Amino acid sequence: MISNLARRLAVIQDNSSVDGASKPLRKMGRQMASHGFLESLNRHGGGSPHLVKAKLPSPSLRAFKNSWEALFTGDPNLHPFANERLWNDPRRYSLIGITHTLSTPGPLQSLANLPQAPLHSWDSLICTSQAAKSAVEVLLDHSESILRLRGGQPAERPQLPVIPLGIHADAFKPLCSRREARRRLQIPLDAAVVLWTGRLELHCKAHHGSSFRALAHAAAACPNRPWVLLMYGTAVMPSIPPALKQAAAELCPDVDVRLLDGQDHDLGALARAASDMVLSLVDCLQETFGLTPVEAMASGLPVVVSDWNGYRDTVVEGRTGHRIATHSFQPGWSDINLQQLSLSEPALDQVSAHISGQIGVDAVSAGAALARLANSPALAVAMGTLGMQRVEQHYDWKVVLNQYSELLDVLADRRCHAMKSAKYAKLASIKPIPALSQVFKAWPSQVINESTSLQACGNKVDLIRQLQLGMVMIYRNELPPTTLILKAFTHLQSMGHASLQQLENGNQKVWSINEQNHLAAAVGWLLKHGFAEVCT
Repeated sequence: MISNLARRLAVIQDNSSVDGASKPLRKMGRQMASHGFLESLNRHGGGSPHLVKAKLPSPSLRAFKNSWEALFTGDPNLHPFANERLWNDPRRYSLIGITHTLSTPGPLQSLANLPQAPLHSWDSLICTSQAAKSAVEVLLDHSESILRLRGGQPAERPQLPVIPLGIHADAFKPLCSRREARRRLQIPLDAAVVLWTGRLELHCKAHHGSSFRALAHAAAACPNRPWVLLMYGTAVMPSIPPALKQAAAELCPDVDVRLLDGQDHDLGALARAASDMVLSLVDCLQETFGLTPVEAMASGLPVVVSDWNGYRDTVVEGRTGHRIATHSFQPGWSDINLQQLSLSEPALDQVSAHISGQIGVDAVSAGAALARLANSPALAVAMGTLGMQRVEQHYDWKVVLNQYSELLDVLADRRCHAMKSAKYAKLASIKPIPALSQVFKAWPSQVINESTSLQACGNKVDLIRQLQLGMVMIYRNELPPTTLILKAFTHLQSMGHASLQQLENGNQKVWSINEQNHLAAAVGWLLKHGFAEVCT
């Protein structure tokens, strides 16, 4: 049941948007997915979840009473939130992370460190594809083996369910007829129109040489129709668009290649409406799931994609499109220098470009697949229809949120078991570090505890004068309230002698909750300044 899902979740606020619900400032896969998830909770999950700022420490994550049962972090870096949860009882809520790009320094490092994080079996790291799960398991296996070599014991692994990213399928219904879309874009009605969507950089999405060569083969195999490639996307590097135009003129001169502004949402919808098929020969490690073929199928378009990580899960060969074989020349990217650079943020583009140069896609087979679709419009329509059905059954947010709801049920059962298990009882009292008074117990000559009998010294007039001294007032914001210090002195004086325990318990109705929280510090201040002493 997803109608109450939003109430069950707290979500770390994505800093790429102005607020939790607005569209992301950066049009990147992760940010778009996070925005889509929050929007889907508003639409189908019962409203907006509790939003938590990513900045730590976080009072809401340390609070013992929360209305939600799981914290969704939005990325795989669970470690800081697992540490923060130790200030609470870790059995009180679950942590849920999710994979996006795994090949960049941040996720590589955070996943390598995950076995050292205080995680439990009631936590989860959602893998958006089978390939993503494989990569996560390889990293965890490696780090756990290092821990065992040092005589350590890795933390419990979080659950690793495979749950895809979702889309709002109804948002991809055609904006207008194909005829009208082509009229607006000035494309011939008889043209075979292929659509590419995504970032245009060659090293962090796909090397378009494969796409251009595939189009050249397709145009040669189906010469009776003019061919048009619409490249709808964005490029951070200003040198990319002219480089693509130059390469297209050289590699597929018989194809009309057009670059469309990827920031123009309406233009994207128009491009989908005008297209016969979608081509996405991704060959970069930064792709993990890939929304492109899902969005294409939701638009009723057949897809020709590389047989590459998440695409392997979403596209059904021969039914919703074609998956084109890829190859990796492992000796070309297996050296130790590249391993070291992969953890360096400044070297990100260098590493991505190097590895991309060792991955290939069968452009001839891709061209043949495009030509088959161009030669058989009925086949293209049939595949597009099956694709729409697949999205409705597997990738619409309504369906995906059901998997989140089922995951929360599993994690809740595990937390309930942990609450009853003696094995986990100590989690309620274990904190990230010991009490500071225990860490530094060897510092003083004498340790005074809550059972030590104390008595008041001096008089109230002198105490008030002491509290008004400049050397005291300078630190007034760091000290217990002056009123509480005076109140503690008065009660200790009236009792003759008492321990902190007796002072607090013997006068419970006298102290407010806030005063109880600061009473020990107030008594310690009296001891420091000679207005209380240990009874001899």
